[in-house]
Amino acid sequence: MEYRRKELTNPGAMRTWIQVIKRRITKDKDGYELVEREKGLRTRVRWVNARGAYENRFSSTQNTDTAKRVVEVATVTMRYTDKVSITDEIEKGGETYEIIAMNNINDRRRYLKLDLQRLERGE
Repeated sequence: MEYRRKELTNPGAMRTWIQVIKRRITKDKDGYELVEREKGLRTRVRWVNARGAYENRFSSTQNTDTAKRVVEVATVTMRYTDKVSITDEIEKGGETYEIIAMNNINDRRRYLKLDLQRLERGE
């Protein structure tokens, strides 16, 4: 471990493998949106499961047929890269998460902090 300006950096803490999935939305000839997914960057991150504040923030109870419920929320810290955007998805262990927030920590282009959520359809 090394200390830099009151900041602890420990590359050994990044142990979880993730796959970034690029999403591209196109329209067909009738105007319907088609979502194309393509595997992108595969890297190691520091994965922390979150509880509490995000848990009920994105859940909806208006129409149970189309409502989505937040199943899992996580925070990911990774080395900075410009190959990840807010429209991408993250895959870990066969589960797909969507990015709800992205933060370039201290605007130093060293680390990215991603807030993720996994949704499931209402019953």
